[in-house]
Amino acid sequence: MDDPEPEQARDAHPDVLIVEDERIARKALAFLLTCSGYNAQAYGTAEEALDRATTPPRVALIDVDLPGM
Repeated sequence: MDDPEPEQARDAHPDVLIVEDERIARKALAFLLTCSGYNAQAYGTAEEALDRATTPPRVALIDVDLPGM
C-alpha cells in the first residue's frame, strides 16, 4: 500500500524540502530526516513542490537530474 504524497512530518512548516523523482530515494530521505527529528516534505517534481509547499524551507535537497529541468 502506497503512502499519500507528499510525505509530510508533524506539521505544515517543513524544515527540509526534498525534491526527488525516484520514489524510493525520496521516501528514504524523508524517513531518515523525520527519524532524526526534522520536519520534511517530499515531492516528486519541482512543479509539485512549487505548487504545494506552503512555507519556505530552511534546507532544500533537490535532485540535479530532475526530468524537465
